[in-house]
Amino acid sequence: MNGTVPALSFVFMAAGALIALAIPVLLCLYFRIRKKADLVPFFIGMAVMFVFALVLETLLHQLVLSGSLGKTIRGNIWLYALYGGLAAAVFEESGRYLAFRTVLRRYQRRDVNALMYAAGHGGLEAAFVYGMTMVSNLILAAMINMGLTNLLLDPLSGETLAQGEAQLTALIETAPAEYLAGLAERLLALPLQGALSVFVWFAAKRKEKRFLLP
Repeated sequence: MNGTVPALSFVFMAAGALIALAIPVLLCLYFRIRKKADLVPFFIGMAVMFVFALVLETLLHQLVLSGSLGKTIRGNIWLYALYGGLAAAVFEESGRYLAFRTVLRRYQRRDVNALMYAAGHGGLEAAFVYGMTMVSNLILAAMINMGLTNLLLDPLSGETLAQGEAQLTALIETAPAEYLAGLAERLLALPLQGALSVFVWFAAKRKEKRFLLP
C-alpha cells in the first residue's frame, strides 16, 4: 500500500483519544467533589449505556440493517437518521427510566445525581465510541507507516479485503484536523445527554412529570 499517515494525524488522534477517555473521569470528579453527588449513579449510567446502547441497540441494528429493509434505510439519509434517533430513544431512555425507577430510586433525594448519571452514561459513550476508535486508528496508522499492512490484508479476500484496503486508505487520505470532528460531536452530545437524563429523572421521580419521558 502506497502512502503514509501524516505525523499531525497521529497528534490529533492521540489528543482526541486522551480527551475522550478523560471525559468520564473528569465529569465524575467534578460532580462528586464540587456538587457532592453520589458515586453510584455514575456507574449505573455507564452500565446502562453499555447494556442498552452498546449491546442491545447494536443487536437491533445488526438484525434490521443486514436485510432488505436495512438497504432501504441506509439508502435514504432522512430515513436513516429517523431510524437511528428512534432506536437510540427507545433503548437509552428506557434504560434511564428503568434505572431511575429501580436501583437509583434511593438516590432521588438529590437531583444532582441525574447529572452524575449522565456523566457516566454520556462519558462512557464518548470514551468508547470515539476514544477507542481513535486508539484503534492509531494502531492501524502505526502499522501503515511501518509497512506492516500485509499482516492485516494478507488473510483477507474478496469484499472483506476491499473493505480493509478502503479503511487503511482512508487513514492515509483523511485530513489531520478531521480526526477532531468526532471529538467535537461528542462534546456537543454531552449537554444533550445531561438534558435527557434530567427529563427522565423527573419523569421517574414525579407522577405529574411522566409526560417528560416521551
